Amino acid sequence: METIKSIEETFDNMPNDIIFKSKPSKAIGITWMATGVLCLLLNSIVANATLPAVSPALIAIGCLILIYGIYFTFFSKTKYKSGQSKQTVTFQELFFDTKDRERLLAMIAEKRVQDLEKLKQVSIDSLKLRIAATSDGSLCYSQVVTYVPYEFININEACQHAPDEAQTLLNLLKNKKQ
Repeated sequence: METIKSIEETFDNMPNDIIFKSKPSKAIGITWMATGVLCLLLNSIVANATLPAVSPALIAIGCLILIYGIYFTFFSKTKYKSGQSKQTVTFQELFFDTKDRERLLAMIAEKRVQDLEKLKQVSIDSLKLRIAATSDGSLCYSQVVTYVPYEFININEACQHAPDEAQTLLNLLKNKKQ
């Protein structure tokens, strides 16, 4: 069975001047961790002094800063950014009724995104349109994904949209039913 590339895989195969991966610097996270350790060490100095009320606050602040540094260093997500505008690409989803699958695929293939408003949106279902776009719409891709037991699979290739189509999709995302 042939697998269709996801939007992320499409982005990974593009040149860096169009789109690139961005991960926060590990040095920032290490700095946060060092600051947390310094707060804990400062606590041992203050605990020996005559300020016993400051000790619990320094322990709490030191632990929080240390935990944030660990999270920032090891668990921060990789983001995609536009090569031209350096804006972050955000991923959002619109859910549609499964009965409209063929109409949705035809609209995306024919780039008739203005007609998406005519389709019935649902709160959650097994058919969704994934949209990856910058906030200004200069870079926009979409892909139809459906749920088969135990996983979501891509139905079509990631489709690039022109800026006017991107604005239509972004407006649709703003107005989607909650």
